[in-house]
Amino acid sequence: MKNIKSKVLSFAIVLFLLLSFGSLNTSIAQAVEAQPVCTLEQISGRTIVDLTPYNGLRSDSDEAAATGGPFATVLVAGTYDVTLQSYDNHTEKNQIQPNEQWYLILKDIGDSTIATTSAISDLPDDIDNLTEIVDTNFVLTSSVTSATTYHDAYPDSTSANSIRPVCAAFDLVLPPTATIEAVKIICPTEDLLPNWGAGGEDITSDTASAFLEANPTCYTEDWTFEWAPDSTVNPGNQTETGGEDWTAFTSSATVPAGALIWVREQFNSDYISFSGDTTEPRDEDVSAEFYCSNDVLNYDNYDFIDPVEADQTYYCVGFNAPIEQPTTNPQCSDDVDNDGDELIDSADPGCHSDGNASDTESYVPSDKNG
Repeated sequence: MKNIKSKVLSFAIVLFLLLSFGSLNTSIAQAVEAQPVCTLEQISGRTIVDLTPYNGLRSDSDEAAATGGPFATVLVAGTYDVTLQSYDNHTEKNQIQPNEQWYLILKDIGDSTIATTSAISDLPDDIDNLTEIVDTNFVLTSSVTSATTYHDAYPDSTSANSIRPVCAAFDLVLPPTATIEAVKIICPTEDLLPNWGAGGEDITSDTASAFLEANPTCYTEDWTFEWAPDSTVNPGNQTETGGEDWTAFTSSATVPAGALIWVREQFNSDYISFSGDTTEPRDEDVSAEFYCSNDVLNYDNYDFIDPVEADQTYYCVGFNAPIEQPTTNPQCSDDVDNDGDELIDSADPGCHSDGNASDTESYVPSDKNG
């Protein structure tokens, strides 16, 4: 009998331990609830804000319970598309909470609020995760160093509306741009320049090559050009550099699309000047010339492109000729005693191929030894 009681007691103990262990496992499983995972991928131009630890927000308590963070980040001023990701364990808990929504408050290094994102939509009751683009063309006027999560329904005591912010992505939206391509053509003399200052055809991708084909003694030259935004004044036709408002480039530049832009060349004083003639009949055509796109008018160094449409290429071309240098005669024909021997040109033996000043046939006027 004693053995039977002992066996029954042992069985009871084992059964108790098994039931207790199973209950413990269930408690542990409940306590170690599946943790959310940020599914936003790192791509070019994207900044991901990790909202770890994934503390839940709720709307039915105090403001501290409705707030998370701050979370460190670095966002430069610019335009962004914003994506938020939410999590809550609906699958296991079968919860019904109508306002599981939150947003981000973005602050600078001085803790001043720079911007607030829109809120993510309510997490549907039949799923655990929601990823949503909440803002497009979202503008940050200055840099951001921290993000704070905030429950969108707070204060709402009708439901906990518990939700876990997981992460956020800020995708930098690059402004639309266009391209300028510029060419400088040098001709040996001014009379070969086109004289389009009184009006001419639009400058296209073929303008420079067509002109060079028709004028084979002219050639392209490496040159520096500049562009500036609308409302920038002309720094002067004969000015080398336009100043801080002007951006220098050589043959090609990427410029913002939209408003009018100005283009000029950096002037080189070894070449003829711009006449600056901008009034009818524009006949002061002994001048350097510079034209862009459909601004083929005036003998000045200040041309515009308007409109500047995104993804388009616009063309500019400049024309010039070297300033004619004064010619000087060789020493043996310049009427000067260059070597101080009181003998000039043909009378100087140094100007004769045989050194004999009496030999008129040996005189070399182009010699430099007189």
